[in-house]
Amino acid sequence: MTSDFARPSVFTPFLRRFTDERARDLSDTITLYTEVRAAHQASPWSRDDAIESVSSIVVEALTEAVEIPDCRRLAEALDRCQQAVLALETTIFSSPEVNWNLATLSLKEQVDLRRFLRAQQHFLGNADRIADMLGTAVANTFFGIISSLPELCQTADEPGFSVPLVALMADPGGTIAGITGTIARQELAEAGLFTALSQRLYENICAASGVLPDVEHRKPLTTADKSDLPPIELAKTYFAGTPFLDLFLCPIPFSIPDATRFEHTHIVAGTGHGKTQTLQHLIIGDLSRPPEDMPSLVIIDSQGDMLDKIMRLDLFDPEHGVLADRLVIIDPTDIEHPPALGLFDLNLARVRGYDARYREQIMNGVIELYDYIFGGLLGAEMTQKQSVIFRYIARLMLAIPDATILTLKDVMQDSAPFARYFDAIEGSARDFFRNDFNDRQFADTKKQILRRLWGVLENPTFERLFSHPRNKLDMFDALNTGKIVLVNTAKDFLKAERSSILGRFFIALTFQAALERAAIPEHRRRPAFLYIDEAADYFDDTVDSLLTQARKFRLGIVFAHQYLDQLPRGLRSSIMTNTSIKLAGGVSSADAHALAPNMGTTHEFVAGVRKRRHETDFAAYVRNLTESAITLTVPFGTMEAAPRMRQSALARVIAGNRERYATSRDKTRPATTEPGKPSPAEAVVASDELAAEDDWRS
Repeated sequence: MTSDFARPSVFTPFLRRFTDERARDLSDTITLYTEVRAAHQASPWSRDDAIESVSSIVVEALTEAVEIPDCRRLAEALDRCQQAVLALETTIFSSPEVNWNLATLSLKEQVDLRRFLRAQQHFLGNADRIADMLGTAVANTFFGIISSLPELCQTADEPGFSVPLVALMADPGGTIAGITGTIARQELAEAGLFTALSQRLYENICAASGVLPDVEHRKPLTTADKSDLPPIELAKTYFAGTPFLDLFLCPIPFSIPDATRFEHTHIVAGTGHGKTQTLQHLIIGDLSRPPEDMPSLVIIDSQGDMLDKIMRLDLFDPEHGVLADRLVIIDPTDIEHPPALGLFDLNLARVRGYDARYREQIMNGVIELYDYIFGGLLGAEMTQKQSVIFRYIARLMLAIPDATILTLKDVMQDSAPFARYFDAIEGSARDFFRNDFNDRQFADTKKQILRRLWGVLENPTFERLFSHPRNKLDMFDALNTGKIVLVNTAKDFLKAERSSILGRFFIALTFQAALERAAIPEHRRRPAFLYIDEAADYFDDTVDSLLTQARKFRLGIVFAHQYLDQLPRGLRSSIMTNTSIKLAGGVSSADAHALAPNMGTTHEFVAGVRKRRHETDFAAYVRNLTESAITLTVPFGTMEAAPRMRQSALARVIAGNRERYATSRDKTRPATTEPGKPSPAEAVVASDELAAEDDWRS
């Protein structure tokens, strides 16, 4: 028996029906594609500039609703983000081109294409309504972003710092949550808008909440406004894979108003992190202002390298520099032409011309400043007896004509020749010199002070610096006329103690000039900034009242040093309390822990900022301007890239400076003890080491 087994045909009735339906579906897809594509091509939404046109309409609406910051870099970033958001709406602005003779679409691809075409068909049939919804949603989104920003007073063309945009927002978590809520509104989803963007934002929230998307879960979602992440991490977490991430991380020019800078700046930067580059960047920013608006600057540096770069700037070229007449150089290493410094030259003639109330205020402040100078002389905190002597001796020195540091030494040795000046001072100071100064109880204290004086005067250079009855530099005039005063305290040359005293003298001179501003109207007080590198060398616990007074008279101080242990505990507390601007980078874990509470952040954030090849980051906190510490980026090489004058021009600058603010070494003579009429004594003979070649100007 034979039987033939016929294998079943693969073309079963089911398969034939499926194949026929697939062919019909493909035909329907092609028909739908042809109709929708033709309609889209005939609409304005197919134009190459369609996205740009919608963006322009949105910007116009925004301009009417909110003041857009005048910052080119921000405007460009906003524009890029806005157009990228619009470009995600492919059903509106794109139409895929399919060659049906060559195309082989899978079932899924056909389904996706038909879904896209029907969505586009829906839009084209309701274009006016949906386009209006789109424009309104985008405008509302960017309105929220712009409204969250502080005033940006720096343009992109000025030297300055930069910070990520998100760091400038008062409430970054709230802003991010607001954007998410706007994009994900139900009516927008029903209109087919922001489908892809909403899905990605939802997935980001799920990831931040530790749950899987589209899975039933009891754990509540953690939105950005409920998150404890710092600003930059917030943006990276909730905006990953969206155009908003680049916008929120975009580096934006950041400047600090002068009013805030008058509340002082504290910079702590570990070795090699870019402290000097940061100071130079700040200084170039000040020097780049229009000459009529430029602040006066006093810059104190114990190494001299930064000062050398500043003095060579083309801005100070005597022929064409816009600041040709503004530079003052104080250089103790220029031993043939030492600066003429008068320790007790207060310019009493000018002070006497002020109203009695201002005279008293200025004099009281000056006596306090001498306390600060003499504290440096002793090299340690003064005892009560030392403080008493110095406060009264300061008043006596101001009453003795042409008094110098040598006069001070003479008075400490024997006050009898100066008794005629006791009557020139008033009240308890006069009684002290008449009754107590020569009393046995003060004998040991005077000997201690005298030993310290002999110690610092042992250096011939230092003695020459302070052997003048008059300061050739009028610091009050310098602050009011926009001078740039460079003070090299020459630590390697003078050694630490004398360098500290020289620095303290110029700090006190600057504070004195600021105090004298009490006698002039506030609108005439030109902004002034005192930059102090390695500030720990010049300050002690008396800084509190100095900082308070400086702020009142529009003098801002910039303290810079390497680590907190350089500051005595009392001074550390004073600087942390009295500075509104704080920058920290490259610091130790211990310093990060100490700084973080005052910067409104965590020690991990402070310790985590990094230096890169061409720039460095700081954790930065600005009181009343940033909610917490932000990442501030400082570019390297700002000053090095600035135009420099020729060597011949520099020689003219130095010669002119010597003529105005220095004296000849041959004319320097110490004063005698003869009261009222100082006269030359023996010439000061410099040691061989002082004849060494000046390396600061090389």
